[in-house]
Amino acid sequence: ATSLDAQIHAHAKHTDDADAPPPPPDTLPALFWSGDGDDWMDDAHMNNPEFAALKAMLAEDPASPCELAEMHKNKGNQSMKYKHNLMYARYAVEHYTTGILVACDDAGLNSILHSNRAYAGLLLKNYRKAYEDGVKAVELDARNVKGWYRAAKAALSLEKFEECARLCVAGLDVE
Repeated sequence: ATSLDAQIHAHAKHTDDADAPPPPPDTLPALFWSGDGDDWMDDAHMNNPEFAALKAMLAEDPASPCELAEMHKNKGNQSMKYKHNLMYARYAVEHYTTGILVACDDAGLNSILHSNRAYAGLLLKNYRKAYEDGVKAVELDARNVKGWYRAAKAALSLEKFEECARLCVAGLDVE
């Protein structure tokens, strides 16, 4: 076993020696292969387990639509933490919209995305869009109380008083 000081000294000597040749490619992890020369794609390299792992990572299926939608919902939620700055509410709208557009088949998740986008719309005073998103949220999941509340709040801001009352009563029926 070599002491830590000896290892540090050996590394420093190697890095200080500018004329030293680079380490042979077989000793470098596959991620750091430079591709210099013709032998970087020979059989020994192609069968390297690290190289195989890198190829497998590239070949993996991309995330499912629901995983992507969840990721965009989380990004939107992160942006909403700074909702006092309306720029972040706009970013949240972009994330929630992207989450909706990936076409996940989970109605509950889509309901949350619409409800969250309705909230951002309320903050941005885009009441018509907030109303539409709130209504869509409760169409997708009638148990989404936040969807009922946000649709009602937007309807009130649009001076749709009867619709606001209807949404409030329907939301209270859920609770």
